[in-house]
Amino acid sequence: MDIMLGLNIFIIGLIAIFFPFMVLSAKELKRYLLITAALLATPLMIALAGNLLGWFSVNYVDVVLLQRGIFSIIFAAGCGIIAGLFLYSFKVALFALFRGNRAAESPEKSSD
Repeated sequence: MDIMLGLNIFIIGLIAIFFPFMVLSAKELKRYLLITAALLATPLMIALAGNLLGWFSVNYVDVVLLQRGIFSIIFAAGCGIIAGLFLYSFKVALFALFRGNRAAESPEKSSD
């Protein structure tokens, strides 16, 4: 594993680990999704346009594979937000599951 790939995986993990500890509203979730779309699409479009116009030699496959400079770092930040939002939704679903079980058990216990 080269250094860029290791750095990008570290960035993904670092960003993703913060999301389960946050409390997000629906407006903030939409904002994070828009930021994520921009962070994922922008480096790919710049790499594709720059490669076609001859500005620089960056293959967009290298960007997706997290092996190419600043474009991969930006793409990794977007992937980190996606992973963090998945962890956050898992946390919310897990809390809702336990909260639902507790609410369902309380009427049964009171009738006994």
